[in-house]
Amino acid sequence: MLDTIEKPPELKKENIETQTEIKPDPIKLSRPRNLFWEFLLQFSGLGLYSAYRFYKVTKELNTIDKKRFTPALWLFMPLLYIFQPIAQYFLFRGFRSAEQKHQLKSISYGVCYLASFVGFVASLASILSAVSIGYDWLNLAVYPIWIFSFSLIVNQLDRVKRCLPNVEFKANNGIITTIKWIWLVVVGGLLAVGWTVAIYQQSHIWGSLESYQSGDIYRQAQGHYTLQLDSDDWHRVKKGTVSDGSSDVEFVHSSYGAHAITFWHEKGTSLNEQTRFRQNTFLDEFSDAKCHEKRRFITRTFLIKAVIICHSEAFLEKNLSYHAIAESQQGIAELVINADFEKHTRRDIEQMMSNMIWEFQAK
Repeated sequence: MLDTIEKPPELKKENIETQTEIKPDPIKLSRPRNLFWEFLLQFSGLGLYSAYRFYKVTKELNTIDKKRFTPALWLFMPLLYIFQPIAQYFLFRGFRSAEQKHQLKSISYGVCYLASFVGFVASLASILSAVSIGYDWLNLAVYPIWIFSFSLIVNQLDRVKRCLPNVEFKANNGIITTIKWIWLVVVGGLLAVGWTVAIYQQSHIWGSLESYQSGDIYRQAQGHYTLQLDSDDWHRVKKGTVSDGSSDVEFVHSSYGAHAITFWHEKGTSLNEQTRFRQNTFLDEFSDAKCHEKRRFITRTFLIKAVIICHSEAFLEKNLSYHAIAESQQGIAELVINADFEKHTRRDIEQMMSNMIWEFQAK
Protein backbone atom coordinates (compact mmCIF):
# COMPACT_ATOMS: atom_id res chain seq x y z
CA MET A 1 0.00 0.00 0.00
CA LEU A 2 1.33 3.39 -1.03
CA ASP A 3 1.97 6.00 1.61
CA THR A 4 0.04 9.24 1.25
CA ILE A 5 2.34 12.17 0.73
CA GLU A 6 0.96 15.28 2.39
CA LYS A 7 1.62 18.79 1.08
CA PRO A 8 3.64 21.15 3.17
CA PRO A 9 1.52 23.56 5.34
CA GLU A 10 2.65 26.60 3.32
CA LEU A 11 1.21 25.17 0.07
CA LYS A 12 -2.06 24.23 1.77
CA LYS A 13 -2.48 27.79 3.06
CA GLU A 14 -1.74 29.30 -0.37
CA ASN A 15 -4.24 26.95 -2.01
CA ILE A 16 -6.99 27.89 0.45
CA GLU A 17 -6.38 31.61 -0.10
CA THR A 18 -6.51 31.16 -3.88
CA GLN A 19 -9.79 29.28 -3.73
CA THR A 20 -11.42 31.79 -1.38
CA GLU A 21 -10.23 34.93 -3.23
CA ILE A 22 -13.24 37.10 -4.14
CA LYS A 23 -13.20 39.75 -6.84
CA PRO A 24 -14.00 43.16 -5.33
CA ASP A 25 -17.20 44.95 -6.31
CA PRO A 26 -16.76 47.47 -9.14
CA ILE A 27 -16.54 51.17 -8.31
CA LYS A 28 -19.75 52.90 -9.40
CA LEU A 29 -19.18 56.36 -10.87
CA SER A 30 -20.98 58.80 -13.13
CA ARG A 31 -20.26 58.51 -16.83
CA PRO A 32 -17.32 60.68 -18.04
CA ARG A 33 -18.08 63.70 -20.23
CA ASN A 34 -16.17 65.32 -23.03
CA LEU A 35 -14.72 68.75 -22.36
CA PHE A 36 -17.03 70.61 -24.77
CA TRP A 37 -20.23 69.29 -23.14
CA GLU A 38 -18.79 70.05 -19.70
CA PHE A 39 -18.06 73.64 -20.72
CA LEU A 40 -21.53 74.22 -22.19
CA LEU A 41 -23.28 72.99 -19.05
CA GLN A 42 -21.11 75.08 -16.76
CA PHE A 43 -21.38 78.14 -19.00
CA SER A 44 -25.18 78.02 -18.88
CA GLY A 45 -25.13 77.36 -15.13
CA LEU A 46 -23.93 80.87 -14.19
CA GLY A 47 -21.37 79.51 -11.72
CA LEU A 48 -23.93 77.53 -9.68
CA TYR A 49 -23.51 74.41 -11.79
CA SER A 50 -19.73 74.74 -11.43
CA ALA A 51 -20.17 74.58 -7.66
CA TYR A 52 -22.25 71.42 -8.03
CA ARG A 53 -19.62 69.84 -10.30
CA PHE A 54 -16.84 70.37 -7.74
CA TYR A 55 -19.11 68.79 -5.14
CA LYS A 56 -19.49 65.73 -7.40
CA VAL A 57 -15.75 65.59 -8.19
CA THR A 58 -14.74 65.48 -4.52
CA LYS A 59 -17.47 62.96 -3.74
CA GLU A 60 -16.20 60.62 -6.48
CA LEU A 61 -12.58 61.11 -5.38
CA ASN A 62 -13.63 59.80 -1.97
CA THR A 63 -15.07 56.74 -3.71
CA ILE A 64 -12.02 56.12 -5.91
CA ASP A 65 -9.34 56.60 -3.27
CA LYS A 66 -10.34 57.12 0.32
CA LYS A 67 -12.34 59.63 2.30
CA ARG A 68 -10.30 62.83 2.38
CA PHE A 69 -12.71 65.58 1.26
CA THR A 70 -15.91 67.09 2.65
CA PRO A 71 -17.90 67.49 -0.59
CA ALA A 72 -20.44 69.96 0.85
CA LEU A 73 -17.69 72.53 1.47
CA TRP A 74 -16.75 72.45 -2.20
CA LEU A 75 -20.12 73.93 -3.15
CA PHE A 76 -18.64 77.29 -2.12
CA MET A 77 -15.28 76.95 -3.90
CA PRO A 78 -16.20 78.79 -7.15
CA LEU A 79 -17.63 81.67 -5.10
CA LEU A 80 -14.70 82.16 -2.72
CA TYR A 81 -12.24 83.69 -5.17
CA ILE A 82 -9.32 84.24 -2.80
CA PHE A 83 -9.25 80.61 -1.60
CA GLN A 84 -9.54 78.98 -5.03
CA PRO A 85 -5.80 78.34 -5.58
CA ILE A 86 -5.43 76.76 -2.12
CA ALA A 87 -8.51 74.57 -2.53
CA GLN A 88 -7.45 73.48 -6.00
CA TYR A 89 -3.97 72.61 -4.76
CA PHE A 90 -5.48 70.09 -2.33
CA LEU A 91 -7.79 68.86 -5.07
CA PHE A 92 -4.79 68.13 -7.31
CA ARG A 93 -3.17 66.22 -4.45
CA GLY A 94 -6.34 64.13 -4.35
CA PHE A 95 -6.00 63.49 -8.09
CA ARG A 96 -2.40 62.34 -7.59
CA SER A 97 -3.30 60.04 -4.70
CA ALA A 98 -6.07 58.40 -6.74
CA GLU A 99 -3.67 57.85 -9.65
CA GLN A 100 -1.00 56.32 -7.40
CA LYS A 101 -3.46 53.93 -5.78
CA HIS A 102 -4.50 52.52 -9.15
CA GLN A 103 -1.06 52.97 -10.80
CA LEU A 104 -2.32 55.40 -13.44
CA LYS A 105 -0.79 58.36 -15.25
CA SER A 106 -3.71 59.97 -17.02
CA ILE A 107 -3.76 63.53 -15.64
CA SER A 108 -1.80 66.46 -17.05
CA TYR A 109 -0.84 68.44 -13.96
CA GLY A 110 0.60 71.21 -16.11
CA VAL A 111 -2.94 71.74 -17.48
CA CYS A 112 -4.33 71.62 -13.93
CA TYR A 113 -2.04 74.33 -12.56
CA LEU A 114 -2.37 76.50 -15.68
CA ALA A 115 -6.18 76.29 -15.49
CA SER A 116 -6.03 77.14 -11.78
CA PHE A 117 -3.83 80.21 -12.42
CA VAL A 118 -5.93 81.47 -15.34
CA GLY A 119 -9.15 80.95 -13.39
CA PHE A 120 -7.76 82.87 -10.41
CA VAL A 121 -6.72 85.80 -12.62
CA ALA A 122 -10.20 85.79 -14.19
CA SER A 123 -11.71 85.86 -10.69
CA LEU A 124 -9.60 88.88 -9.75
CA ALA A 125 -10.70 90.62 -12.94
CA SER A 126 -14.32 89.90 -12.03
CA ILE A 127 -13.77 91.52 -8.61
CA LEU A 128 -12.26 94.58 -10.32
CA SER A 129 -15.28 94.94 -12.60
CA ALA A 130 -17.63 94.74 -9.61
CA VAL A 131 -15.95 97.49 -7.56
CA SER A 132 -14.87 99.83 -10.38
CA ILE A 133 -17.08 101.99 -12.57
CA GLY A 134 -16.46 101.50 -16.26
CA TYR A 135 -15.30 97.87 -16.15
CA ASP A 136 -18.58 95.99 -16.59
CA TRP A 137 -17.28 94.71 -19.92
CA LEU A 138 -14.37 93.02 -18.12
CA ASN A 139 -16.69 90.73 -16.19
CA LEU A 140 -18.36 89.71 -19.45
CA ALA A 141 -15.05 89.12 -21.18
CA VAL A 142 -13.56 86.86 -18.50
CA TYR A 143 -16.69 84.84 -17.70
CA PRO A 144 -16.10 82.19 -20.44
CA ILE A 145 -12.42 81.99 -19.43
CA TRP A 146 -13.37 81.49 -15.79
CA ILE A 147 -15.84 78.74 -16.68
CA PHE A 148 -13.42 77.04 -19.08
CA SER A 149 -10.74 76.86 -16.37
CA PHE A 150 -13.20 75.04 -14.09
CA SER A 151 -14.23 72.74 -16.93
CA LEU A 152 -10.60 71.79 -17.60
CA ILE A 153 -10.02 70.89 -13.95
CA VAL A 154 -13.19 68.81 -13.65
CA ASN A 155 -12.37 67.07 -16.93
CA GLN A 156 -9.11 65.74 -15.44
CA LEU A 157 -11.02 63.42 -13.10
CA ASP A 158 -12.99 62.12 -16.08
CA ARG A 159 -9.66 61.11 -17.64
CA VAL A 160 -8.89 59.06 -14.52
CA LYS A 161 -12.32 57.43 -14.55
CA ARG A 162 -11.84 56.22 -18.13
CA CYS A 163 -8.63 54.40 -17.13
CA LEU A 164 -9.78 52.75 -13.91
CA PRO A 165 -9.57 48.91 -14.12
CA ASN A 166 -12.59 48.11 -11.96
CA VAL A 167 -15.28 50.70 -12.65
CA GLU A 168 -18.94 50.58 -13.54
CA PHE A 169 -20.50 53.72 -15.00
CA LYS A 170 -24.01 54.61 -13.95
CA ALA A 171 -26.66 54.85 -16.66
CA ASN A 172 -27.79 58.37 -17.52
CA ASN A 173 -31.21 59.35 -16.17
CA GLY A 174 -33.40 60.21 -19.17
CA ILE A 175 -35.42 62.85 -17.32
CA ILE A 176 -32.36 64.61 -15.93
CA THR A 177 -30.68 64.52 -19.35
CA THR A 178 -33.77 66.11 -20.93
CA ILE A 179 -33.84 68.84 -18.30
CA LYS A 180 -30.14 69.55 -18.95
CA TRP A 181 -30.78 69.88 -22.68
CA ILE A 182 -33.73 72.24 -22.13
CA TRP A 183 -31.70 74.32 -19.69
CA LEU A 184 -28.75 74.40 -22.07
CA VAL A 185 -30.83 75.49 -25.06
CA VAL A 186 -33.02 78.06 -23.28
CA VAL A 187 -30.82 79.57 -20.57
CA GLY A 188 -27.49 78.88 -22.27
CA GLY A 189 -28.81 80.24 -25.57
CA LEU A 190 -30.11 83.45 -23.99
CA LEU A 191 -26.89 83.89 -22.05
CA ALA A 192 -24.76 83.38 -25.17
CA VAL A 193 -26.84 85.89 -27.15
CA GLY A 194 -26.72 88.45 -24.31
CA TRP A 195 -22.98 87.99 -23.89
CA THR A 196 -22.38 88.41 -27.64
CA VAL A 197 -24.55 91.54 -27.87
CA ALA A 198 -22.89 93.13 -24.83
CA ILE A 199 -19.38 92.48 -26.14
CA TYR A 200 -20.42 93.77 -29.58
CA GLN A 201 -21.74 97.00 -28.05
CA GLN A 202 -18.60 97.37 -25.98
CA SER A 203 -16.48 96.98 -29.11
CA HIS A 204 -17.95 100.25 -30.39
CA ILE A 205 -16.62 102.00 -27.29
CA TRP A 206 -13.16 100.55 -27.86
CA GLY A 207 -13.31 101.87 -31.42
CA SER A 208 -14.94 105.21 -30.56
CA LEU A 209 -14.21 108.32 -32.58
CA GLU A 210 -13.67 110.63 -29.59
CA SER A 211 -13.78 110.45 -25.80
CA TYR A 212 -15.25 113.10 -23.51
CA GLN A 213 -14.97 113.89 -19.82
CA SER A 214 -17.36 115.77 -17.57
CA GLY A 215 -17.79 119.38 -18.68
CA ASP A 216 -16.55 118.84 -22.25
CA ILE A 217 -18.68 120.48 -24.94
CA TYR A 218 -19.60 119.03 -28.31
CA ARG A 219 -20.41 121.63 -30.98
CA GLN A 220 -22.23 120.58 -34.10
CA ALA A 221 -20.23 121.21 -37.26
CA GLN A 222 -22.85 123.59 -38.71
CA GLY A 223 -23.18 125.37 -35.36
CA HIS A 224 -26.88 124.58 -34.88
CA TYR A 225 -26.52 123.35 -31.28
CA THR A 226 -24.09 122.60 -28.46
CA LEU A 227 -24.11 119.68 -26.05
CA GLN A 228 -22.28 119.75 -22.72
CA LEU A 229 -21.36 116.25 -21.53
CA ASP A 230 -21.91 115.51 -17.86
CA SER A 231 -19.98 112.70 -16.09
CA ASP A 232 -16.83 111.06 -17.41
CA ASP A 233 -16.55 108.18 -19.89
CA TRP A 234 -18.68 109.48 -22.76
CA HIS A 235 -17.57 108.29 -26.21
CA ARG A 236 -18.73 109.50 -29.61
CA VAL A 237 -19.41 106.54 -31.89
CA LYS A 238 -20.34 106.06 -35.53
CA LYS A 239 -23.88 106.90 -36.61
CA GLY A 240 -26.04 103.79 -36.59
CA THR A 241 -24.39 102.27 -33.52
CA VAL A 242 -27.40 102.91 -31.26
CA SER A 243 -29.95 104.24 -33.77
CA ASP A 244 -31.26 103.51 -37.24
CA GLY A 245 -28.67 105.90 -38.69
CA SER A 246 -30.95 108.94 -38.94
CA SER A 247 -29.28 110.71 -36.01
CA ASP A 248 -26.91 113.65 -36.27
CA VAL A 249 -24.40 112.35 -33.70
CA GLU A 250 -24.31 109.49 -31.18
CA PHE A 251 -22.60 108.97 -27.82
CA VAL A 252 -22.36 106.00 -25.46
CA HIS A 253 -21.41 106.00 -21.78
CA SER A 254 -19.08 103.14 -20.85
CA SER A 255 -19.94 103.13 -17.13
CA TYR A 256 -23.72 103.47 -17.00
CA GLY A 257 -24.68 101.79 -20.26
CA ALA A 258 -26.40 105.01 -21.35
CA HIS A 259 -26.49 106.50 -24.82
CA ALA A 260 -27.20 110.00 -26.10
CA ILE A 261 -28.41 110.83 -29.61
CA THR A 262 -28.89 114.23 -31.23
CA PHE A 263 -31.05 115.12 -34.22
CA TRP A 264 -31.32 118.24 -36.33
CA HIS A 265 -34.62 119.04 -38.03
CA GLU A 266 -34.79 121.77 -40.63
CA LYS A 267 -37.21 124.69 -40.24
CA GLY A 268 -40.83 123.63 -40.70
CA THR A 269 -40.74 120.68 -38.32
CA SER A 270 -43.42 120.94 -35.64
CA LEU A 271 -42.24 120.90 -32.04
CA ASN A 272 -45.64 119.54 -30.93
CA GLU A 273 -45.39 116.62 -33.36
CA GLN A 274 -41.90 115.76 -32.15
CA THR A 275 -42.91 115.76 -28.49
CA ARG A 276 -45.92 113.53 -29.19
CA PHE A 277 -43.77 111.19 -31.30
CA ARG A 278 -41.13 110.78 -28.56
CA GLN A 279 -43.66 110.11 -25.82
CA ASN A 280 -45.68 107.64 -27.89
CA THR A 281 -42.52 105.77 -28.94
CA PHE A 282 -41.44 105.25 -25.33
CA LEU A 283 -44.93 104.30 -24.11
CA ASP A 284 -45.28 101.75 -26.91
CA GLU A 285 -41.85 100.21 -26.32
CA PHE A 286 -41.97 99.76 -22.53
CA SER A 287 -44.62 98.38 -20.23
CA ASP A 288 -45.65 100.26 -17.08
CA ALA A 289 -44.20 103.43 -18.63
CA LYS A 290 -44.97 107.05 -17.76
CA CYS A 291 -43.93 110.37 -19.28
CA HIS A 292 -44.30 114.00 -18.24
CA GLU A 293 -43.40 117.14 -20.14
CA LYS A 294 -42.17 120.61 -19.21
CA ARG A 295 -41.88 123.66 -21.48
CA ARG A 296 -40.26 127.03 -21.10
CA PHE A 297 -39.27 129.98 -23.26
CA ILE A 298 -35.65 130.19 -24.31
CA THR A 299 -34.03 133.28 -22.71
CA ARG A 300 -34.69 136.57 -24.55
CA THR A 301 -36.74 134.85 -27.29
CA PHE A 302 -40.23 133.57 -27.94
CA LEU A 303 -38.81 130.20 -28.92
CA ILE A 304 -39.72 127.15 -26.85
CA LYS A 305 -37.70 124.34 -25.30
CA ALA A 306 -39.60 121.20 -24.32
CA VAL A 307 -38.21 118.62 -21.90
CA ILE A 308 -39.78 115.16 -21.64
CA ILE A 309 -38.89 112.73 -18.87
CA CYS A 310 -40.02 109.11 -19.27
CA HIS A 311 -39.43 106.11 -17.07
CA SER A 312 -40.38 102.46 -16.93
CA GLU A 313 -40.04 100.43 -13.74
CA ALA A 314 -41.30 97.04 -14.90
CA PHE A 315 -39.49 94.02 -13.44
CA LEU A 316 -37.17 93.49 -16.42
CA GLU A 317 -37.48 96.93 -18.07
CA LYS A 318 -36.10 99.58 -15.74
CA ASN A 319 -35.39 102.39 -18.18
CA LEU A 320 -35.00 106.17 -18.10
CA SER A 321 -35.38 108.39 -21.14
CA TYR A 322 -34.80 112.15 -21.15
CA HIS A 323 -35.60 114.30 -24.18
CA ALA A 324 -34.86 117.94 -24.99
CA ILE A 325 -36.47 119.52 -28.06
CA ALA A 326 -35.36 123.12 -28.62
CA GLU A 327 -36.48 125.56 -31.30
CA SER A 328 -34.14 127.92 -33.12
CA GLN A 329 -34.46 130.31 -36.06
CA GLN A 330 -33.08 127.64 -38.42
CA GLY A 331 -34.95 124.58 -37.15
CA ILE A 332 -35.27 122.23 -34.18
CA ALA A 333 -32.43 120.56 -32.26
CA GLU A 334 -33.25 117.39 -30.37
CA LEU A 335 -31.38 115.41 -27.71
CA VAL A 336 -32.46 111.93 -26.58
CA ILE A 337 -30.72 110.18 -23.66
CA ASN A 338 -31.61 106.61 -22.68
CA ALA A 339 -30.28 104.38 -19.92
CA ASP A 340 -31.18 101.19 -18.12
CA PHE A 341 -30.78 101.61 -14.39
CA GLU A 342 -30.44 99.73 -11.14
CA LYS A 343 -31.58 100.99 -7.76
CA HIS A 344 -28.06 101.96 -6.68
CA THR A 345 -27.28 103.88 -9.90
CA ARG A 346 -30.60 105.63 -10.54
CA ARG A 347 -29.85 108.89 -8.71
CA ASP A 348 -26.48 109.39 -10.44
CA ILE A 349 -27.95 108.62 -13.86
CA GLU A 350 -30.90 110.97 -13.34
CA GLN A 351 -28.60 113.77 -12.24
CA MET A 352 -26.33 113.27 -15.25
CA MET A 353 -29.20 113.17 -17.73
CA SER A 354 -30.98 116.17 -16.18
CA ASN A 355 -27.84 118.33 -16.38
CA MET A 356 -27.27 117.45 -20.03
CA ILE A 357 -30.90 118.04 -21.01
CA TRP A 358 -31.12 121.52 -19.48
CA GLU A 359 -27.69 122.56 -20.79
CA PHE A 360 -28.56 121.49 -24.35
CA GLN A 361 -28.77 124.65 -26.46
CA ALA A 362 -30.02 125.32 -29.99
CA LYS A 363 -28.38 128.22 -31.86
